[in-house]
Amino acid sequence: MNLTAANIVLCSLRHNFQDLHREFQRCRENHDLRLDLSSNDITSIPSSIRDLTQLTELFLYKNKLTQLPHELGNLVSLRKLGLSENALCSLPDSLASLTQLETLDLRHNKLTEIPAVIYRITSLETLWLRYNRIVSVDEDIGNLSRLKMIDLRENKIHSLPASIGKIHSLVVCLLSYNHLSKVPD
Repeated sequence: MNLTAANIVLCSLRHNFQDLHREFQRCRENHDLRLDLSSNDITSIPSSIRDLTQLTELFLYKNKLTQLPHELGNLVSLRKLGLSENALCSLPDSLASLTQLETLDLRHNKLTEIPAVIYRITSLETLWLRYNRIVSVDEDIGNLSRLKMIDLRENKIHSLPASIGKIHSLVVCLLSYNHLSKVPD
């Protein structure tokens, strides 16, 4: 079997720290649609990720990322981005360019607020923010008109804006283990 065959659409490199530049090049050459670099103790993502514009799914779970490169915004075909179990406190504004992104997983990070760029990714349908340190939700949450599910469990949220009621597509809103005293009408 030739592992560089063009019919491979998923490359999973979990638990294998690799030379990321080389892996990005291999992924681009093979036209892989999904790349899983989870559980590799990665502390930074090289800017060469900008060349992986064909990716539809990128998983970076269980690494040691504290920030993301702005070049991530070049991955305009992304539909799923998995970033849970890192140490992210913010996101680059360039993520607003991900106009096809449907699922964003930021569970188990160090976010104290929902990064403003998230409110500009209007294609989002599923947003995972459980186990962060989020204290508030901005009125701009109402911009996410396609959102079907949001998980805000186990944060420090005191109140929700009325604009959350404008999201008519929302069918699952998980808010357990916060500091809510009331919810909007």
